[in-house]
Amino acid sequence: MLILMLIACEDVVEAPEDLDGLITFTWSAFDGEAQALNDALTNLEAVAGWSTLTEVQDGTVSDLTADDMALVGLDDADVAATSGVWMLNQFDCDFEHYEDILLYQQQDELFDIYDGYQRTFTGDESGYRAGDETHLTWTVDYDSKVLAEAYSTVLNEEIRRFTTEDHGDVLMVRRAMPEPVVFEDETDTTWNQDYTIRTFWERADGELVHLYGMWRDVWISDLLNADNEGIQRQLLDGLYDLDVDAAEHCLNGTP
Repeated sequence: MLILMLIACEDVVEAPEDLDGLITFTWSAFDGEAQALNDALTNLEAVAGWSTLTEVQDGTVSDLTADDMALVGLDDADVAATSGVWMLNQFDCDFEHYEDILLYQQQDELFDIYDGYQRTFTGDESGYRAGDETHLTWTVDYDSKVLAEAYSTVLNEEIRRFTTEDHGDVLMVRRAMPEPVVFEDETDTTWNQDYTIRTFWERADGELVHLYGMWRDVWISDLLNADNEGIQRQLLDGLYDLDVDAAEHCLNGTP
């Protein structure tokens, strides 16, 4: 009995108490116990005050780790080459409706950031929608542009829904780009890595809170790259705009 108790104690993962640590923690918490994420949201309230948030908060965040990349099968990822940003935002939307938005297969009908978009579910979609499965995976093939340069890429994404003790139902979406972006024309621009973790929960009925962590390895020039404050600002503004679009879909009842 003592041995079993010691093993159980070793499996307990404590949520960090600092903002930077909490943001990176959500990546691995995707695979962890609901209690760990519950504690992370409690700690996030203490340092960021999401329950009374009225304006978006954002900034930069530390790199993910090799262990984090192993969770998505990318053991050789050069995470030190990435730069991370985060955003904490609140917008009005019913939790169930927003889940429908996340699951909607034609995302290019909802958000105008795509020139082409194809999602293929690789998990049990019907089981997830019925509540029999807590996770659902899919792949995305999409086309878009970065600074007028056309590109295409593939993403692996997974959604998880679970219930926490203190903060109700939570949705998380984790995304990893397994291969570098392919540009349509010959270019010196490189986009080798892209990882995101998104967490959603309600602070009151119809009031969603969104915590977003993103890490990218993009190089356009020595002055324009993922470390550049201007590029980071442009990215963060774009993430906020997607929340604005989502809130409008919620208001209009789409999809």
